[in-house]
Amino acid sequence: MGATVEAWPKKASQPRPTFSTFVLTLGSADKVYGASITFYERFPEEQLTDAQRAQLSSSNRSGQPQPVEEEVFSANKSICLLSHWPFFRTFEKFLRFLYRLSFIKNPRVSVERYISHFMLDIPFPSVQRPRIWIQLEDEHISLSQLEDTPLPLSGASFREFLKTLAPDNCLCVLLLALTEQKMLFHSLRPDVLTSVAEALVALMFPFHWQCPYIPLCPLGLSDVLSAPLPFIVGVDSRYFDMYEPPQEVACVDLDTNTIFINEEKSFLTVKLLPKKAARTLRGNLQSLYEKVCMYESNAAGMAAVAAQNPTSAGALGPFDREIGLHKKERRLELEIQEAFLRFMAAILKDFGSYLRPITTAPKPGVTDPNSLFDFNGFMKSRDRNYHRFYQLMMHTQMFTRFIEERSFVSDKDVSLAFFDECTERVDAAGDSAEHLLLEVAGSLQSHEHTVFISAPEAPLVEGISGSPGTFGSLNSALFHRQPATSLLRVVPEFQPSASPVARRTKQEVKSALRAARIQAECPVSWAKCLAGTSYSIWFMHLPAYTKTFASKAKALRVADEILQRMQQLKLPAPDEVSYRILMLLCGQYGQPALAVKILFDMKKHGVQANAITYGYYNKAVLECAWPTGDSAHWAKLRNVVLAVSQFKRALRRSQGSLASTVPDAPRSVGSSRTSLEETLRPQLDPVAVTPELLPELLTKTDDRSSSGGQSDAGYGSTSQDETSKTSWQELSAVPQLGKERTAHQQRQRRSGVVQ
Repeated sequence: MGATVEAWPKKASQPRPTFSTFVLTLGSADKVYGASITFYERFPEEQLTDAQRAQLSSSNRSGQPQPVEEEVFSANKSICLLSHWPFFRTFEKFLRFLYRLSFIKNPRVSVERYISHFMLDIPFPSVQRPRIWIQLEDEHISLSQLEDTPLPLSGASFREFLKTLAPDNCLCVLLLALTEQKMLFHSLRPDVLTSVAEALVALMFPFHWQCPYIPLCPLGLSDVLSAPLPFIVGVDSRYFDMYEPPQEVACVDLDTNTIFINEEKSFLTVKLLPKKAARTLRGNLQSLYEKVCMYESNAAGMAAVAAQNPTSAGALGPFDREIGLHKKERRLELEIQEAFLRFMAAILKDFGSYLRPITTAPKPGVTDPNSLFDFNGFMKSRDRNYHRFYQLMMHTQMFTRFIEERSFVSDKDVSLAFFDECTERVDAAGDSAEHLLLEVAGSLQSHEHTVFISAPEAPLVEGISGSPGTFGSLNSALFHRQPATSLLRVVPEFQPSASPVARRTKQEVKSALRAARIQAECPVSWAKCLAGTSYSIWFMHLPAYTKTFASKAKALRVADEILQRMQQLKLPAPDEVSYRILMLLCGQYGQPALAVKILFDMKKHGVQANAITYGYYNKAVLECAWPTGDSAHWAKLRNVVLAVSQFKRALRRSQGSLASTVPDAPRSVGSSRTSLEETLRPQLDPVAVTPELLPELLTKTDDRSSSGGQSDAGYGSTSQDETSKTSWQELSAVPQLGKERTAHQQRQRRSGVVQ
C-alpha cells in the first residue's frame, strides 16, 4: 500500500510485522530476489507538517473530533534484503530477528554488527559445505545449498502452489499460462503471491514467460492490468476495494481458491489439455496433495510441542529436527516438479524431429520461426481432438522463443538438452514412473558436512551507542567491514565461450554412466563401449590436434574420416561430444559444408542432435562464409575439363601401347592365347590402381589377413565386406604390386619370343 503515516487510538494494539517476497527483473532478464518485513513504529508528533495534521485529523463515527491526547501516530517501515539467490526462509528469519533486536535497549551486539556479519562473514553454501548453521543470540538460522539441477533457478514454493490451488485449479492455471492469458493473482498474504507466481513460471519448463511478470505489484502501479498483452501480476486483495479489473483478465483468488474467467474465455477448460497426459498429472498431484497436507499437519504439531516445552521435543534437538523437515520438504518439492516435467515432456514429445536445420547458404528469413520449425508437421502428429490447445500454445511468444533458443546457441542450452533427454525417456517408458527424470545427486545431504558459525562478538568501540528503540538510520561506524554499495552492478551476463572445447554436461555424464553400467553386463558390449569411449576421448583432443595442421580443412577431413570409421564399426558413442566438437571446429575454421555433412551422418545413424550440438551446427552454418555461386560453377567446370583430359590421356596411352606391341607379337605355333592377351594388354602404370590389378591387390590383402599368411581363395571369393577392410597401409603396397606386374609381363614376352 506504500509508506503512510496513520493516527490510531492509544488503546489500539500494534499490528504484527508482515513478511513479503518479490522478484525484480533486470534489463538482462536476470532476476534479483527480494525479501522484506513491514511493521509500524511510533512517529514523532512534532515532525508532522500542517498538511499532514489536517489530513490526519480523524473523527469518530458521530462526526465529533477526538482529543489529540488520545491519539498516537504511527508510520509503516520496511527492512528489505536483496539477493541473487532465493533463500526466502532464511531471509525471513534474519529480518524478523533484526526487527526484534531493534527494539531492545542497549543490546550486547548492535544491529549494524549483525548485518555486516551476515552479509560479509557468512560463507556461501558449496559442495564442501552444503549447509551453514548460523547462531544469532539464542536463535539460529541455516543456509542450505541449492540443488544442482538442469532446471532454471527460481524462488518457487511448489508445496505452497499445490496446497493453495489444489490439483484441479493447478491444471487450470497451467492451461492459462501455456496459452498466454492475462492472469491476476490476488491475496492478503504477500509472500504467497510470489511463491505461487514463481512456481507457475518454473513449472512451465522448457518454456520461459516472455511477457510482463510482476508477482507482487504495488497498488499504485496497477494500471499495468490494462496493458494490451499477456501478463502475470500479483496484487493485494484490497485492490478490488478501489478498482475494477478489465474484463479479459483471469482473476485467481489464492485465499479462497477460486478462479474467475470471462465468458469470452470460457472455452479455456482442462478438457483442452491432452487427456492422457492431463489424467496422469492430475492423479500424481492428487496423491502429492495428500502428502503435503499430512506434512503440514505433522510439522505444525511438532512446532507447537517444541514451543511449549523445548527440552521435551523428543529425542531430536532443534538441529536434527530442522534437518529432517528440510529433507521431507525437498523430497516433496522434487516430486511435484517431476510430475509437471513428465506432463510437459509428454505433450512435446518428438518435437525435435520437426526442427528444420539450415543446410544451405543463409538467405533472408532463414531465422524465421517458420523456417526453423515445421509447425504443420508437428500439428499433424498430435491427436486431432486437441488441435485447439496446440494451436493456442504454438501461437504464443514463449513457444516461438523456445524454438529460437532450441535452434541456436544460448545460455539455456544445458537445460534444453536435459529436456530433450526427458522427452526420449518419457516416450520410451510411457506412463511408467520407475525411472526419475530429476536425479539430484546429493540433494539430501546429511548434517556431517554442516558448518557451524557462532554469533558475532561485541565490537570494542567506545563512545558509540547501540541501536535506538526504533529501527532508525544505520550507523556506518558500527559495521566491522564496509559492504558493497550496489548489488545490481555485479549481475553476471551470459557470454558464449570462445574456447573450441565443448565439454560434457553433468546430465550427459550421468547418462553415459547409466549406459555403461548396462553394457558392462555383456563382454562384447563392454568392449564396444570402451572403444567408443576411446574415440570420444580422441575427439576431445581434436582442437589441440587441429592447431598442429597448417591446413585446418585437411585436419577436419581427417577427423571426419575417423568419425565415419567409428560409425562403420557401429560403436556406441557415450554422448554427442564427437559430433559437437567437430561441428564447433567447422564453425571456427569456416567449413559449413562439412558441418552439414556431419549432421546428415548423424541422422543416417539414428543420432538426434540435442540442443547443444544443434546450436553449434546452426551457428557454424549461419555465421561461416559459404562459397559464392560463381566460384562453385568455375570449380565444376575445372573438374569437367580435368576429367576429359584424363580420359583422353588414358585413351592415347592405350592406343600407343597397342600399336607398339602388335607388330612384335610372335607368330609361332607355340604362342598361347593367354600370352597374346598379355601382349595386347596396356602397360600398367606403377602407381595406378587398374581393374586388372585390383583383384590381385584384394587377394594379397586377404592373404595377409589369414592365419597362415596364405590363401587358396580365388578372385571371385572376395566378398564386399572383405573388400571394405582395405586400409591405408594396404593401399600403400600398390606401387610395389605394379612393379611386380610389369616385370612379370616382360618375362612372359621374353619367354614367348624364345619359344
